[in-house]
Amino acid sequence: MQQHIQMISKYLDSALAEKGWEKIAETLQEVHFKEGDTPIREGYYHNYAYIILQGGARSYYWKDDKEVITWFAFENDVVASLQNYNNKPALETVSFLENSHCLKIDLHKLHSFSQTDIATCHLINTIFEEHITFLEERLRLLQHNAGIERYLYILEKEPALLNRIPLTYLASYLGITRETLSRLRARITF
Repeated sequence: MQQHIQMISKYLDSALAEKGWEKIAETLQEVHFKEGDTPIREGYYHNYAYIILQGGARSYYWKDDKEVITWFAFENDVVASLQNYNNKPALETVSFLENSHCLKIDLHKLHSFSQTDIATCHLINTIFEEHITFLEERLRLLQHNAGIERYLYILEKEPALLNRIPLTYLASYLGITRETLSRLRARITF
């Protein structure tokens, strides 16, 4: 477990990292998921979050019998339902895209420790801030840009997605059909 301190410490204030690590380490356990495993399901409570050490996952919800993909997570990303942290059912489903190695975080313990431990509280706040920033950027991208601009954004900012996810998932993530994505890809030459 010691080798994961550096990765998680990016979420901790350096002055608090050493002192707070012991409490946070009590909430962690290494786990493995196979491609297709779905630990978090829309409408259900799940008491864990995950930090991906190796692998990838996607989050989605169902609308009109279609999956709407909201985000992808890969190495060093946190996978969780914020609703679950607040003891509410998840609003989305999280499924692993590939065989993955993760750190499992017990949300109940983490929440309990955050009531009295400043390092744990800082960890949670930093993760929430990172996720809120991502959601704000994602919302802006979807609401203010046409499909081609969204695709160009992915090419510029997240090109690794193109190698790690099926085009059907990418189209859903961009809020366009698979056919529209194919037309956009054909128009863009490098």
